[in-house]
Amino acid sequence: MFGKMDMVDFIEALKVMGKGMLGIFIALTIVYLFVLLLTKAFPADKENADTEN
Repeated sequence: MFGKMDMVDFIEALKVMGKGMLGIFIALTIVYLFVLLLTKAFPADKENADTEN
């Protein structure tokens, strides 16, 4: 089915891919939490936002 690639190599590739995807998920979560923290620390000025539009 896989040609010269045996099942052990395929399972190892899935493990490496899983670790990479987990790393991406963790990095995006950290960026999201950082953005939430910044929006809480520096809220938008409602008066200026209304006059600009």
